Amino acid sequence: MVLHEWQIQHTRRHYFHRFVWFDESNRLGRLSRRFFFKKIASEFASGLAWHFTGDRVVVSFGIDDHEPTLAISEARDIRAALFEVDRHRQASEAACGIGRLAWEALTLPTASDLAVVQTPGSYTALTLPERTEGHLIGDIHLINLDLSVDRLRKFWIRNSDLSGVVRVSAIDGRQVDKRKLIDDRIINDDLTYLPGSLGCSLSHIRLWQKAVSENRPITVLEDDAICSLRFRERAGDILSKLPRNWDIIHWGFDHASKFLWIDLVFANAKLAFYEKKWEGKETDFQSDETPRTPVKIRHSFGTYGYSLSPEGARALLEFCLPLRKRFIPFPGTGIVIEDICIDCAMCGIYPSMEAFACIPPLVLHDVQQISDRIERDDATAIQPPIVRIECADRREHVSALD
Repeated sequence: MVLHEWQIQHTRRHYFHRFVWFDESNRLGRLSRRFFFKKIASEFASGLAWHFTGDRVVVSFGIDDHEPTLAISEARDIRAALFEVDRHRQASEAACGIGRLAWEALTLPTASDLAVVQTPGSYTALTLPERTEGHLIGDIHLINLDLSVDRLRKFWIRNSDLSGVVRVSAIDGRQVDKRKLIDDRIINDDLTYLPGSLGCSLSHIRLWQKAVSENRPITVLEDDAICSLRFRERAGDILSKLPRNWDIIHWGFDHASKFLWIDLVFANAKLAFYEKKWEGKETDFQSDETPRTPVKIRHSFGTYGYSLSPEGARALLEFCLPLRKRFIPFPGTGIVIEDICIDCAMCGIYPSMEAFACIPPLVLHDVQQISDRIERDDATAIQPPIVRIECADRREHVSALD
């Protein structure tokens, strides 16, 4: 079957065509991309029939209500042009994601509108359009670099059921004014963060300041996050069971290559992970209905999905700023890490906060995508933070991944 569709361009209606195929149950199974025969105009197909040879198709059409013409096409070429409906759906979602990016690029501030400003006793934040109100997890903010169009497209496709997301233009650490950041006491002049790590850190800090200035919780996602289905509902249910003075909860954490230190009340524990069952099985993860449990943490790496209360944001700002060269101890473990990015600094304040992690996670990190942060860092940024294990008779350095 051949059908037509139209669109208005300026004041004129233009027609296009598609070949479609229905299965034996009369259900739409395949369709081609839209096309025109001779030119974009009022081109209208009026008939479709088999050629007498049996291996070609004849389509009759006219242009601008005149110029009657016959188009003859090989049947095998038409069959090759027919794609599964799902393939068109994915292309449509990708186009919507790119269109959404273009719109938000016009309506949201860019990285040049850096609003990370600290003054004694107060914080100012970037003002973003209001979105979802009255929910425990607050607005969901998606951190994404303006140039990372493909990453944004993948995020929308993977998390198509996630609504009410505010895209925030990420900060490129190569473009910031370090002297201004030093003057504003955001960083010290001894800070060793590489450009990618600096931009990532400032992007998160800007959102912490928003939570403080607006005095309400927020949820932060990075653009390589893969969220469970019904994420907002499930996350809200977990938050409703936390103590009223909760500060932060990580919906996901780096369990692919690092550890998680947790508080079990009667003792603290270090979790090591192996046989990652959801690795490479995103659909299985997203549809999994295993009950989730919040567990209090001592230390955790990864910032690709978390919710933060205003009090938690204030505590993080007070501890982390100014960003500076330092080492972060893990009390009771003999471990000290070098502060090379914001999640390292955050590890230093968790023991003093009402900090939690969701187990199993509600958000996974797409380990197949190369991190924008690492791409903007030098080669040394790929190395894990230096960890110093202090023993009674000796001191040695080991990798955080060991």
